[in-house]
Amino acid sequence: MKFLTILQVLPLAAAIDTASPAAELVVKSGKEGAQRKVFTLSKTINLAPGGGAVKGMGNGETFTITGAQLCGDCTVLEGQIHLTNAADNSPVDEKVVYNHHILTNGPRTPFPLKASGMNLAMAGGFVGAGGDNGNSPFMYYDPASPKGVITGYHMRSSTLFSTNVVLVNKSQKQQAIKVNYELEYIPGSKGENVQSALISASVIPKANGKSRSGVLVWEKPGNFIFAKGHLHDGGESMDMWFWKAGENTASAKPYYECHSVAKYENKAIVGMNPCDPVKVGKGDQVIMESSYKASLGSNAAAGGNMAMFRMIFAS
Repeated sequence: MKFLTILQVLPLAAAIDTASPAAELVVKSGKEGAQRKVFTLSKTINLAPGGGAVKGMGNGETFTITGAQLCGDCTVLEGQIHLTNAADNSPVDEKVVYNHHILTNGPRTPFPLKASGMNLAMAGGFVGAGGDNGNSPFMYYDPASPKGVITGYHMRSSTLFSTNVVLVNKSQKQQAIKVNYELEYIPGSKGENVQSALISASVIPKANGKSRSGVLVWEKPGNFIFAKGHLHDGGESMDMWFWKAGENTASAKPYYECHSVAKYENKAIVGMNPCDPVKVGKGDQVIMESSYKASLGSNAAAGGNMAMFRMIFAS
């Protein structure tokens, strides 16, 4: 049986954390008025020695941050999470601390990709990271678009984000970790607000082989701006194909495809390439597929397999 779901938003926690902006960085988008800064959460994540396997999506630490602790009233063009050691602000060694996931979820909004039985959404998902996808930014605009065309994640100072952090300490020493958001943004609400969702190709993907979704359908036309796969160790790739409305997905050639392939170092995934932007039409069809190969590595620290795409859309 084939499954496809969009994951639920994690509940907001009671405690609100704060963040401090670091010095300005070099702007990459070329958009007028854009700024780039790093915001470090004041909360320290303390990890006991020799942490065990992750047992579910809701464990780890969940806390609330607000837009005021990030860029306030702004339009985020791209963002990336970095982990640093609290003692000296040095980068965290991925061989020491496994980043299962950092999920940052804002207000729930609908996502226009639907299939029969899909009624759950991790909507309004903001910048996140995992062991496989924290090494490159989440994009809320098309870098090939004209400088005057702006799409982005519209944030308010009052926006509440539920941040769920699940890290595994592989070492026998206690670790104190800081979470940093590097954001490129334009002050104020500019251009079109994007829609975001984290979509699973299979609720429980095969540990050795391919797992394929059913057919999804775009409910409205627009710009598919960004996507990046998420797998655990042992994962080979997340693949996705688009067909025009009404075409036979079994026989017609897709007009778009993305192969988000896992990059390995020391039998651990350290990155996955993103998908290129493309325009989509109402009724266009999507199929996603995950591929796992047991010989590539073990997912013991992750506590199980996952097969997802983070997707960004602007209408």
